[in-house]
Amino acid sequence: GRRSAVPNVDFRIAMLHQKKLPSTCIFIWDVPSSSKKFGDASVWCYINLLWGNRHGLREDLAGFPFQIKSIKQLTIDFNYRQLFGDNAFKLAMNLFTYNESHLAGLRESDGDFFFIFDQVNTYIPPYPYSLPDIKIMGKPFAVRYDDGGGNRQRRRVVIKDGETLTSGRLNLKSLFDMFMKENYLNPLQYIQNIQLGIEVSSGYGAVKFNQFDIDLKTYASLQENEIDKVDDL
Repeated sequence: GRRSAVPNVDFRIAMLHQKKLPSTCIFIWDVPSSSKKFGDASVWCYINLLWGNRHGLREDLAGFPFQIKSIKQLTIDFNYRQLFGDNAFKLAMNLFTYNESHLAGLRESDGDFFFIFDQVNTYIPPYPYSLPDIKIMGKPFAVRYDDGGGNRQRRRVVIKDGETLTSGRLNLKSLFDMFMKENYLNPLQYIQNIQLGIEVSSGYGAVKFNQFDIDLKTYASLQENEIDKVDDL
């Protein structure tokens, strides 16, 4: 976290999917009280759902990383439930975009795309640009954009009105198309990772994932057996 994983500032746990997946995936967190001294530092627990050969940890997928313009279909099916603890967490999907076709480090990214499934006391960032509110799986979402200065563009799709969303199918391509139509997302940029995570800044708890599937098809024709899928965790 924060490029150097500073103790007591950023607490992060990551799981990288291998060909053999665990039978159960449970995120457990307990935010130390000392986080208050560091501006409510966040605890991130996330799954790297789609990732190239970052640090030599796995083989690259064919045609990976892929350009946004090449996506024919990209959907995420998910189902989770809270096991115990404080109901004060947000479940989020995020990815980073790059101009480079190689697998650059995170600090070389040109911005991010952040989608919040579930957030308590919903916070809508006051970015200078916004798109009309939309409904996703019957829930209201606000859509925001900020050029961030330099190349660090930020895109947010945030659930509103304290709503929760614990299962469904997210069509990422439709969201990308919406941002591209407004010139808020460059179709020539590359995606080299997709993460799903829980972010908290206080309290404790646990969430279990019962299902998580990702369906990606591109013009480069990624083969189904080249994409790790998580089903009935």
